[in-house]
Amino acid sequence: AKGGVDGKGGDPKVAHGGTNVLGIDLSLDGVYRSQMTTFAESPEIDLAGHTNVRLQYYRWLGVEDGFYDSAKISANGTEVWKNFASPDEPQQAEINHLDKEWRFQDVDLSAHAATGKIKLRFDLMSDQGLELAGWTIDDVCIVAMSGPALTCGNNTVDDGETCDDGNRIDGDGCSANCVDETTAEPGGCCSVGGGPEGAIALSVFTFGMLFFRRRRRR
Repeated sequence: AKGGVDGKGGDPKVAHGGTNVLGIDLSLDGVYRSQMTTFAESPEIDLAGHTNVRLQYYRWLGVEDGFYDSAKISANGTEVWKNFASPDEPQQAEINHLDKEWRFQDVDLSAHAATGKIKLRFDLMSDQGLELAGWTIDDVCIVAMSGPALTCGNNTVDDGETCDDGNRIDGDGCSANCVDETTAEPGGCCSVGGGPEGAIALSVFTFGMLFFRRRRRR
């Protein structure tokens, strides 16, 4: 559902940016349902000829150990990220994924860019027990890497860089994005922070998806 947030079921109490977010059950008890598959799928995104592309977004995710409940991200039908799953049934030692704040995540999609288009999907599949907050996402965008996003750390000040000290480490005067830390201003993914300097926003679709639910086959 798209809408405001009020902290139910472990969800965030405020959006990361603006007032609305995209999430599972924002109005009832805030948690996903048992034995369900819930997903949000983006429209097909034209990469405009770019091949070095990344997904950058903010998440607030609560999901049971992946042995029981699975949260994953797919690009063009191929899984690119999923929550941790214990190799054997963990019983009381399960490792649940519980974000306690808005977390920035950067996912490389370059291996899936050959067709020139990307379609993203956020899934959550649950079993019959323990339900948590599920996906809440905000400030989602696809970016094409350019300038210092590709060249930072080569010890040469290239296009888009204001310094290059041969590494990608913050706090040493020249940032991990090759920006002079004494003069740099905040920036990043779609101008909401967190992403590499020089990234070109190809698509912003934070509110362009809908959740659908269906019964899992037993």
